[in-house]
Amino acid sequence: MTDLSVIAKFALIAADQLKLLSLLGLENGLDQQKIYILAWTTTPWTLPGNIALAMGEKIEYVLVRKIVAGSVDPKDSAIDLNYYLVASALADKIFGVGGYEVIARKIDPKKLEGMTYVPLFDFYKEFTTENSYKIILDDYVTTEDGTGVVHIAPMFGEDDYRVASKYHMDLIQHVNMNGKFKEEVTLWAGKSVVDLNTNREVAEYLAAPDQNNLFKEEKIRHSYPHCWRCDTPLLNYMTDSWFIKVADLKPRLLKNNKKIHWQPEHIQQGRFGKWLEGARDWAISRNRFWGCPMPIWQCEDRAQHKPGHDHHLICVGSIEELKKLANGKLPLRNGELDLHKPYIDEISFSAEAAGVDCEKLMYRIPEVLDCWFESGSMPYAQLHYPFENKQEFEDNFPANFIAEGVDQTRGWFYTLHVLASILFDKPAFQNVIVNGILLAADGEKLSKRKKNYPDPNLLFDTKGVDSTRMFLYTSTAPLAEDVRFSEKHVEEMVKKFTLPLWNSYSFFVTYSNIDGWNVEQAKEDFQPSHKLDQWILSELHQLIEIVTGHMNDYNLTKATRPMLDFIDNLSNWYIRRSRRRFWKSENDSDKFEAYQTLHTVLVEFSKLLAPFMPYLADEIYKNLTGAASVHLADWPKVQAEYILPSLNQEMAVVRKIVALGHAVRDKANAKVRQPLSLVQVGLPGNIDQQIVLAQKPVICEELNVKDLQMISDFTDLVERYAIPNAKVLGPKYGKVVQAIIQKAKAGEFELLADGKVNIEVEGTVYVLDSNCENPAENEIEIGFKGKPGHDVVSNNGITVILNTEITQELKQEGYAREIVRTIQDLRKEAAYNVDDRIYVLVVTEGEISIAVTKFADYISRETLAIELQQKGDLEWDKENLIEIEGVQVKVAVRRS
Repeated sequence: MTDLSVIAKFALIAADQLKLLSLLGLENGLDQQKIYILAWTTTPWTLPGNIALAMGEKIEYVLVRKIVAGSVDPKDSAIDLNYYLVASALADKIFGVGGYEVIARKIDPKKLEGMTYVPLFDFYKEFTTENSYKIILDDYVTTEDGTGVVHIAPMFGEDDYRVASKYHMDLIQHVNMNGKFKEEVTLWAGKSVVDLNTNREVAEYLAAPDQNNLFKEEKIRHSYPHCWRCDTPLLNYMTDSWFIKVADLKPRLLKNNKKIHWQPEHIQQGRFGKWLEGARDWAISRNRFWGCPMPIWQCEDRAQHKPGHDHHLICVGSIEELKKLANGKLPLRNGELDLHKPYIDEISFSAEAAGVDCEKLMYRIPEVLDCWFESGSMPYAQLHYPFENKQEFEDNFPANFIAEGVDQTRGWFYTLHVLASILFDKPAFQNVIVNGILLAADGEKLSKRKKNYPDPNLLFDTKGVDSTRMFLYTSTAPLAEDVRFSEKHVEEMVKKFTLPLWNSYSFFVTYSNIDGWNVEQAKEDFQPSHKLDQWILSELHQLIEIVTGHMNDYNLTKATRPMLDFIDNLSNWYIRRSRRRFWKSENDSDKFEAYQTLHTVLVEFSKLLAPFMPYLADEIYKNLTGAASVHLADWPKVQAEYILPSLNQEMAVVRKIVALGHAVRDKANAKVRQPLSLVQVGLPGNIDQQIVLAQKPVICEELNVKDLQMISDFTDLVERYAIPNAKVLGPKYGKVVQAIIQKAKAGEFELLADGKVNIEVEGTVYVLDSNCENPAENEIEIGFKGKPGHDVVSNNGITVILNTEITQELKQEGYAREIVRTIQDLRKEAAYNVDDRIYVLVVTEGEISIAVTKFADYISRETLAIELQQKGDLEWDKENLIEIEGVQVKVAVRRS
């Protein structure tokens, strides 16, 4: 906000001015002008509460005088001939370079300590002692801004209060709790101190000729606390408060923190642990109407601060105790017990009844409890412990698990921990997940006023509450990291996870209904024979093991992210590779095993998914099992006999090769529907080529190539390059890394049989590893680029080379695949059932017509066509006219 800042002039009293001059050896060297200390403030309204001026213990000060051009009349009040004490480092900034002359340098502030100055105002003259309006020292004073001197108003700042207390100074509170000047401040009594006009009036008063205590004023833009609700300025206001001596409990708090399992782990000794190490006494009282009244009664004399009555108070521990003290009277509202204001304040009792040596009545103190005290009391208050439910509480304390935002390390987590340590010397919770803060897409805090977030209801209606929830789980928010939230993130989750899962479920339901398969046909002790079934069940149980482990560790991010990969495996590999097993007309054991496998996977996965996407998981589970709810089912158990690590690795390598092969096609602009003649695969030394050869038909079909070859020497086909990993090599080899990188760029390296790389620098051979289990730890990456006629992509030591030369026969097969795609699109447009048989018409000419004839069986098989015609004039359900390489092709379909 923009405020008026002032530099005020504080004149040393005459005696101390002479003392200072004597210390500086200037007894006869100055005229009769005053010596002022300059102090800067951005809150002029605090000046009536000034009680001291603080200088820095290690700061050098100077005595200066403004330079006035030409001859001057000392009696001219408009000319400033006074002397000023400021920090040496700030003199240029205050007076301007060359705008002052130095009278004395390197003034030690310790020599000034205790000197007295004339107060700017006399509102509180009769209330202050000789210990006020002094120069004091403290190391919190800096030369970052201002004058190097801080004006001390102890009732409006923590450091001000601390340093004033250190010097046992008087405390002046010149502002009421309503933010307005008290009546003692006669010039501005009743005026709001945060009103900009108030600061202006204070500055004008200081500048008045009869005062002459304003050196400089200017507007300044600075950070200032505002109410988060109404956006109005706040005041730091010193008041009496009740405290818990948390500082004395620090060893106990730190000990009990070690018993808590934090997620993420670093919060324990980091943000929370450091907060505990610096823990200060906790102010638990608030001066408000609304809140839980503090159950403390004091005698009338103590309430009036009369001497000798400091200990005339009592904390009432129960309703029964209060009833007894008050002779049966309790606070009632409409005939019912109400322990809140104003009813509780109607209860008074004699001090004698409370065992206090006093003849007066006792009344409740006016304060209520800090709401965080109530939050920290939640474990006990919710069960009205110890007055009720004693056994239930003791059986369930500490809580097994809680979760809240990272800001609660200084809020709820902290207050729970403090109160539990005081009452039971144990933590209040055993496990805690600390969430990060959701931010707007641009990184700003979410704000109701700015509305910089999508409408939650619209988001839930369009993208789904489950998808929103799953995005949050898979983000780093559950790891106490801030996350930028955008509707696009949820949309991505829908596309990559929710829809593939639902489509997988829909696929199963559709085909199982067609074939009449149901769970009653499932075999016990199911051991499928098909490799795809074995693989997806292995992946499922490995997933159960991983998710269970991370859930036991309360790591939601690591528990959910593997689910995304699993659904990709299920949808884009298992189901797609198994599709023909479900399509075939005969109901053989292979088809039934596929049904049982997919049913098992969907049911068990829905159990895993239930805590994260409860609605979707329940819908899938209930429909597939007929059970009441997935949320009543047991958590899935790992069946180790299904986990086949070698098979998982085999499929992972195959999928990697296929992905690299598609990347090569993209690079060469070769459509997947266009068959190619050959794919060649090179593997790092730690992968057995038999893994690939065992899956040769699968890889060829996925990449739409006719043949696959394994190669170890492909120097005739590609050029090899090496990229050192500077992040890994730097800590290991230091400055030599740059020479290693240059050698690699120049191609001066040797690839060894085990996949490692030799690079020689100035006679020393460095052996770099390219086959680490964790690719991020590889010291060097080996890559390849294809020579003419070949395209190549490599990753983590796996190299895939495609022969992209297209023969006439390959081109014809590509035409046939284009026609198949068009027919499949027409089937969808016509809303045929997946098992409907059809008639097909394809009318074209030239090479494309030849291709249709040549690949007629293939086209019919892929589209469930019982007849493919290349001429005729019948009525068709749907037809389309397309172009393939400039040639028109008419394609039509009709249900049989």
